[in-house]
Amino acid sequence: MKFQIGDLVKKIKGSQWHGQVVGTYSTELTPEGYCVESSTEIGSVQIYPAAALEVWEGEERFRYYITDLHAGAIVGTNDKDVADSCALSEDHFVVDAQSGIWMTPYGEQEIKEARNETHT
Repeated sequence: MKFQIGDLVKKIKGSQWHGQVVGTYSTELTPEGYCVESSTEIGSVQIYPAAALEVWEGEERFRYYITDLHAGAIVGTNDKDVADSCALSEDHFVVDAQSGIWMTPYGEQEIKEARNETHT
């Protein structure tokens, strides 16, 4: 397979589409095809043959960002299972950069927009 689930890809020519591989398909005419969720229109998916796509070094290097304040580290992953596991720990903050959700042991919370205010 040319791409794996979670890879960031873009259309090579014609109309534009940038996003993350979320599935695969195969037909008689398209033996290797991919389902690509848009990076800007969350939940919108298009299907393309492998030949129509290439790797995209997009704005989102990782879908999930995990902070560990005790270790003073931030790491990223595209693996939902890893993100879900870390979200169960109170020692980590896990953010789904694609959906704008903070994943916590108590459920998901929407991340609100920061306001331009003076903080002291």
